[in-house]
Amino acid sequence: MSVPSLDLYCKVVEITLDCNRQYLRQRLLDDGYRAFFDRLEGDGPDGWRLHFFCLDPSAIAILRDGDLGECGPGEPVSFDPENFVVRRLRQLERCGRLCKPNDWWWFFD
Repeated sequence: MSVPSLDLYCKVVEITLDCNRQYLRQRLLDDGYRAFFDRLEGDGPDGWRLHFFCLDPSAIAILRDGDLGECGPGEPVSFDPENFVVRRLRQLERCGRLCKPNDWWWFFD
């Protein structure tokens, strides 16, 4: 019996993470939340983490109801969340989209 390759395993993990990300994004969109950013954080000692930054704090309830594992405030391991959000907001401002929060969710894809 052959052992699946590490490359295949990594591809399956990548597809699974992307599906979870898209699922959570769609849940937010379906409930009318469009002003958010997200960031996938790499496979560290605690595994993969998907960070969401939402303009409306009530969007957190949608993420908690996603049934995709633990959901709650967490500290990023490999990036500064404040710098990440400030950088995104500045990019939106330079492009004239800061005042159009309905465009935020797709602008960085």
